[in-house]
Amino acid sequence: MSKKNRKQFSGMSSRAKLIIISSVVAVFVVSAGVVGYMLYQSQQQVGGTPIASELVERDARVAQIKSDEEIFNNASSELKKGNIAGVEKVYDDAVEAETDKERKIQIYIDQSALFYNAGHVKEAIAAAKNAVTLSDDQFLVADWLSRIYEDQKNYTLAAEYYTLAGEWAESPMNVTALDKKYFDDNALRVTELGDK
Repeated sequence: MSKKNRKQFSGMSSRAKLIIISSVVAVFVVSAGVVGYMLYQSQQQVGGTPIASELVERDARVAQIKSDEEIFNNASSELKKGNIAGVEKVYDDAVEAETDKERKIQIYIDQSALFYNAGHVKEAIAAAKNAVTLSDDQFLVADWLSRIYEDQKNYTLAAEYYTLAGEWAESPMNVTALDKKYFDDNALRVTELGDK
């Protein structure tokens, strides 16, 4: 506000000042209301506020994450003690408590990853193979084992498991949506590595 405007404002009566300030506040409130309404409408158009079933799903996902974290922490604690049997018991109990086959498979893959990251390759492979009997859908196991075998430079088995993962690429467990061609290309790539 310039000096001239300030002088004019300060020379006004209290009533005039109140009217101007009230008008400015009213314009601000109305503008904020319009913007809020527009945001509300856009949110309603793209899905709106969560409905009860979405809240239930969200709560179930949160509970699952907490459960997975507890399993991992308990197993990690056993692994730090060098207690391989303790790690296996933690995961076996988790699999036993689970009713969904896909979750059971994921728990075994998580166990395998824990072992593998700790350098227990034999145990990692065995844990992943525990999941084989749980379902006809072998995507997660094949995908995971292809990566372990490639990392271990066992290119023959890596190619075999990449090929198997490609056969199950349409699996609902393939959340990465990598297609058969991706796995077939990797099978070819590791086969060529093995031929060198």
